[in-house]
Amino acid sequence: MTALIPAVLGLVLVVAGLVSLRGGEVRRHAMHAAALVALIGVLGSAYQLVARPSAGSEHADIAHTAGLLNLALCGVFLVLAIWSFVQARRARV
Repeated sequence: MTALIPAVLGLVLVVAGLVSLRGGEVRRHAMHAAALVALIGVLGSAYQLVARPSAGSEHADIAHTAGLLNLALCGVFLVLAIWSFVQARRARV
C-alpha cells in the first residue's frame, strides 16, 4: 500500500488539472489544491529520505530512488506553481 502513495499524489494532481480546465474561479482553487498536494509530496518524500525507514529491507535502493524522483517531480511542480501564482498576481495588479 505504501508503494502506491506517489500514484495517489499523481492521481490527485491529474484530477486537479482536469478541474482547472473549466477555467474561472475553479481554476484558481484547483491550482492551489495541486500546489498543496505537491507540498505534501515534497515534505513526505523529504521525511522518507531523512528517516530512511527502508534502510534494512532488500528493496532499499528502489525505495530511495522512488523517494528522490517523487521529491524532484513534486519540488519542480511546486516551484513552477508558485512562479505561476506570482506571475498571475503581477498581471492582475
